[in-house]
Amino acid sequence: MTNDEMERAMDFILKSQARAEARIGQAEERQARTDEQLALTDEQLRQLSFRLESLSDLHRTLVQVATQTFEAQARINESSRADVKRTEEALASLAEQAMRTERRLEALIRIVEEGRGGGG
Repeated sequence: MTNDEMERAMDFILKSQARAEARIGQAEERQARTDEQLALTDEQLRQLSFRLESLSDLHRTLVQVATQTFEAQARINESSRADVKRTEEALASLAEQAMRTERRLEALIRIVEEGRGGGG
């Protein structure tokens, strides 16, 4: 190998090594940016997980409150139906008493009218 060929070979090797080092530097920069993005993504996922957990707790509480509300409303409805039934029974009893009172009053009026000497 001649000196000229040797210099060209060494120049080629040095340029190849420089290109390789440049590519390695670029790869390292890309890796650093990727690492930063991963750290940011990890933080976003942590925050999202926390929010989802909070939302899950809120949903659980909402379901409990809704269930308690429905149960309370069912008790109120049952009580109201019982109250309505008692009221209807009381009204029926009052109507019956009013009819008896009216019949007795009519009988009393007849007795009084007959005692005065007859009719009207």
